[in-house]
Amino acid sequence: MLDVAGDLTVHCATKHITIPVRFLGTKQMQGWGDFIGFDTEFTIDRTEFGVNGGSSWSAILGKEVEIHLSVGAFREGDK
Repeated sequence: MLDVAGDLTVHCATKHITIPVRFLGTKQMQGWGDFIGFDTEFTIDRTEFGVNGGSSWSAILGKEVEIHLSVGAFREGDK
């Protein structure tokens, strides 16, 4: 498990956050090069980013929003 720190911008508001990130591994993809994968899940308070909504929102949307990200990237191999 890694801790990754950075700035998250939502609805024109930016906050510095640190999130836990899982390293999923690497794989050689023939014709593409090396593939690497990461995954994370974290929760933010939407009101800290100015997403307050009107009174109709509060009935259906909680303050906490769960975010799940999966990220993969290629490193180009020799061609």
